[in-house]
Amino acid sequence: AFDLARMVRDVLAAESVLNAAGVPGLTFRVFSPGTAVMDLIELTEGQLPLAFLMCVVISFLLVAGMFRAIFIPVKLILTVLVPITWTYGAALYVYEDGVLDWLEVPCLKATGAAGLDWSVPVFTLTFLVGLALDYDVFLFERVREFREEGFGDREAIQLGLSATGGTISSAGIIMALSFGGSTLLGSLPGMNQLGFVLVFSIVVDTFLVRTVLVPAMLSLSPGLNYWPSTMPVPRYRWLGAPREPGELHENDVPGNSDSDSE
Repeated sequence: AFDLARMVRDVLAAESVLNAAGVPGLTFRVFSPGTAVMDLIELTEGQLPLAFLMCVVISFLLVAGMFRAIFIPVKLILTVLVPITWTYGAALYVYEDGVLDWLEVPCLKATGAAGLDWSVPVFTLTFLVGLALDYDVFLFERVREFREEGFGDREAIQLGLSATGGTISSAGIIMALSFGGSTLLGSLPGMNQLGFVLVFSIVVDTFLVRTVLVPAMLSLSPGLNYWPSTMPVPRYRWLGAPREPGELHENDVPGNSDSDSE
């Protein structure tokens, strides 16, 4: 239908040029429900990359300003790109290639060559950016707090992950169940795809990106996580770093020794 609309528009555009000399101002246009949808899709898809880029840039600037750290947004780029690419890849694998057709679950059946509905990336792309950065900010805030309390760079990452793991996991499960129940289990293919994208992204972001990728990225040159802010000299380190005069071991931290527990 879209190809026919484009062909008709091309023919009428040529006729407008031919008749311009005889009837000045005469133009031919095509308008129908099909062409209206076609124009909406082309306009939206054309502006989507710009909207995504602006969303990422503004979000990263806010993160850098909030933590007063220049390099932390650079380190978090992968934590945004990985869940987005994996999510849309998995959605195409399910709804275009039909990898889960054997389950005979209506909401996971392939739609053939049509693939993903055009509205799914439009409604979910910027949401996935916000979801990825949301847990990043929550985790890194706790990491920074532990670092300011005198823990080493990697020790702060370990403690921050431990302190936020239960809360982030619970929030992810609740959000996945909410979106899954309202969209993934519906009867409309477009809503099924929307629900799958949201649920898959939440699960990947909660249980893989936040627990593995973010700590790994923060552990690479961990001193850059806070630059140009100045952190106190580490007092508590136990993850393989040589102890320096004035530093304490893990068992020396108040509340971690056997005597304290007794």
